[in-house]
Parts: sequence; C-alpha cells; structure tokens
Amino acid sequence: MQIKKISETTPTMASVVDTYSTSTQDAYSCNYVNGKTGVILYDDANGSTGTITLSDSVSNYTYIEIEYNRNGYFKSTGKIAHYTYPLLDGYWYYYDSSLGKVVFQSFAEIPTISGTTITRGDTYYTNVIDNVVYTGNFTGGITITQVIGYK
Repeated sequence: MQIKKISETTPTMASVVDTYSTSTQDAYSCNYVNGKTGVILYDDANGSTGTITLSDSVSNYTYIEIEYNRNGYFKSTGKIAHYTYPLLDGYWYYYDSSLGKVVFQSFAEIPTISGTTITRGDTYYTNVIDNVVYTGNFTGGITITQVIGYK
C-alpha cells in the first residue's frame, strides 16, 4: 500500500477529504493514491472480436484492464501489467443439445497489444465431454467490450 503525505507549513487544524486538495497542516491520505481511477480507452457494449483501436497508447499506462466475454455467456476482466504476453482466458459450462450433453470448455487468447492497437489472435479451447478431451482453435472467439488504462 502506498500512502501520500500532504503537507502545508501553516500550523493550524487540517481537514482531510477524500479527494486531492490543499490542507492547512500535515495529513495522510490513503484513498488518493490507492483509489486510482482509470481512463476508458475503448468502450462498446456489443464489443468486437476483431482488431481494437484504443483512444490512447498503452505505453502511457502502468497497466490496463480488458473486459471480455465468450459468446456473451462468460464475462471476465483481465488486468494486464506487461503488454508482452497478455492472456484472455476463462471457462464455461453449456448444454449442447445436438449431443444431449453438458460441455465444459476452457479457452484462451493471446492478443498483441502495442500503441493504440489490440491485434487479435486465434482462440484456443479445450472441451471436456464425458471425460473425453477435445482441443482446437478458432478466430474471433472472445469479444472485447471495454479497455481501461491505469497510470
């Protein structure tokens, strides 16, 4: 945890508030540093399975959060601090009516994040049906709906 010291030279009573302000005496504020607010770099309720264009470069942020889902069923948020090997992953259960069985599926995608662009890769999956494991890949399997940058 980081604590920011706020200092003034006037030795009168200080007032500490939950925002950045000028105090009249030394005070410590935990919420100002720890309560980081993000900058929305991409926001689309329908999302995209293709290339994402961000409103600012990821190099201006310490880390980013990517909100994504798989076919609208699985929603997750991944925090990515290093843009070299980002991973979007998750799992879900669904009933496949053509098989008449429940399917457990895990999936992962490794997009390339550079500057103002998120370039999408293939989505890799593992399905388990009746204790039999199936694997494969497909393009456009994960929908990104929001990207937030934190400094």
